[in-house]
Amino acid sequence: MDNNKDKIAKMIEETISNINSKVPDTITDNQKKIMLDHYSNSNKLEEDIQKELNNYSEELLNKLGYKDPINGKYDLNQIQKTIAIIRDINKFGNTPIYLDSEVTPFLLGVQIDNRPRNRQFPGLAFLIDLKDIDRFRNNYKKTPYYNEEDDSLNNIRDGNDYGLQLNVDGVLVDIYPFIKDKDSITKYMIRDNKCIVEDIKDNSNYLKTYEVNGEKINSVSLEYLKRRADDNKDNDISKMIEDYGYSYDIYNSITPSKIVKEADLNTVNNVPSSEIVKNSLVRFLYNVKMNDNKDVSQEKIDETIKRLHNKDYDDINKFLERAKDNLNQKIEIPKILYDQSLKEEKDDLKSKGFSTTENMAYTIIIAGIIIILLSIIIRLV
Repeated sequence: MDNNKDKIAKMIEETISNINSKVPDTITDNQKKIMLDHYSNSNKLEEDIQKELNNYSEELLNKLGYKDPINGKYDLNQIQKTIAIIRDINKFGNTPIYLDSEVTPFLLGVQIDNRPRNRQFPGLAFLIDLKDIDRFRNNYKKTPYYNEEDDSLNNIRDGNDYGLQLNVDGVLVDIYPFIKDKDSITKYMIRDNKCIVEDIKDNSNYLKTYEVNGEKINSVSLEYLKRRADDNKDNDISKMIEDYGYSYDIYNSITPSKIVKEADLNTVNNVPSSEIVKNSLVRFLYNVKMNDNKDVSQEKIDETIKRLHNKDYDDINKFLERAKDNLNQKIEIPKILYDQSLKEEKDDLKSKGFSTTENMAYTIIIAGIIIILLSIIIRLV
C-alpha cells in the first residue's frame, strides 16, 4: 500500500513540477498537499489517476493561456512566418525593431547553397528603443499574442522596463528595450530567470540595416552575431556569415560587453527604495527628453529623489505621471495664450454688436443691401 502511495505522490509531484515550470508559482504547497490527500485516500487505479492528472494539467494550462512550443525549437519556416506577423502588426506603429537572433544570416543568405539544413531555432528576440516600446506594447495589447503576465512592467518593480514576451502561434518572441547613448548601447533583458542590464561599448556598429531583394532587415550586426557564434562554438552560423561577408575590422574591434546588473527574478522586487526612485526617474527623464525635447535640472532631480524616498512604487509612478502632465501643460502654454487672445477678440467684437448670431445676420443683410445699391449706382453712371 505504501508503495502505491509513493507512486501516486511521484505522479502528483511530476504534474505539479510540469505546470510550475511552464507557468511559475501556479500550484502552491498547500494545493499540493490537498492533491496528495485526495488521491492517496482514493480507491482509483493508478492509470486513472494519471489520466485525471494529465487532463487537469492540460485544462489548467489552457485556462492560463499557455501555448506549448514545439519542443522549444522552431524551424526556419515557422520563424519566417512569425517575423512576418510581427512586422505586419508593427508597421502601423512605425516603430523600428531589430532582430537579435542567429536567424539573420539565414534571411540574408537565401542564395547561399551551403547553409545548414533543418536548422532549429530556440525562439526570436527583437530589440527596440526604450522611447518606442510603450507604443509597441500598446499595439500588441490589442492582439491575442500579448499576455499581461509576460510583460515585465506588470511583475518587476525596480523601476526598469525589461520588455515583454509574446506568444505568436506557439513561437515565443522576446522584446527587449535599449537606450542608445553617445558612446554605448544599454540593453534590458530577462534571460535565464534573471533581470539583466548589459552595456555594449559600440553604438555605431551594433545595430545595422541590411537589404535583400528590396526588403530591409534591421538586425544586430553580422560582426556581433559572428562573435557570439564563435564564442558559443556555433560553426554553422559563423561560416554562413563568412560566406555572406562581414567587416573583419569591426569584428576585431569588438570588446566584451559589461553586465551592469544581474538579479534573480525572485529577489529583484526587494531592491532599496533609492534604486527604485533612481531608475524610475531615469526612464521618465529619458522619455521626456526624447519625446518632448525638454530637459530637467540636476537640482530638480535631487529634490525629487528626496521627495520620493521610501515611497511605494505605485506612488512613485503616480508622481511621475503627474510630473509628465505638468510638463505637457507647460508645452501647451503658447496654445492656451493663443486661444485666450482669440477669446479676447471675440469679446471685443461682441461688445461692438458683431458677435451674436442675430447681430451677425443683420450685418450680412445690411452689407448685401449696400452692395446691391452700389451696383445699381455704377450701372446708372
